[in-house]
Amino acid sequence: MNFYEYTQILRTAMYANVRGYLIFAALILLVPIIDFVIGRTLLKAEKRSSKKWLIIWVIVGISFETFIYADKTLPIIKDIDSESYVCVHGEYYMYNFTYSADRDRDIQVKLDSGEVIQMLLPKRLEFPRIDTERFPVGRYTGTVWYAENSHYILEFIPDEPTDGN
Repeated sequence: MNFYEYTQILRTAMYANVRGYLIFAALILLVPIIDFVIGRTLLKAEKRSSKKWLIIWVIVGISFETFIYADKTLPIIKDIDSESYVCVHGEYYMYNFTYSADRDRDIQVKLDSGEVIQMLLPKRLEFPRIDTERFPVGRYTGTVWYAENSHYILEFIPDEPTDGN
């Protein structure tokens, strides 16, 4: 089976994570830059911040950020490399709340066996960040394709109505 489209969806989600990482890194690096500019122009030498604390700030901040974003990105890379895509059937439910650019949206799928799987809607780089055509808000029954390790939903195919409508 050709999983090209699913791989592209996961790559886009991974790029969105990397973009978030770079923005956060830029904010961390902004503190020493501002300190340097203010220290050079406005403050006397004895009132300047210690370089040691600025270096510690950058190292701790970048390390913490790397840990957080690696936790989000490594499962995506594993799914892309091994094409770990799973097809299940059950009840799909997406919560109705405002989507935030810095957070993945939760989707719940209750399998026909009764097991419940929490999934994430992959981030998109373009606006709007939610594709409500492919992933409607509400409760539906159908087939769901998702990435096994990262639990990103890749496709939802609703069942045909059986009541004649």
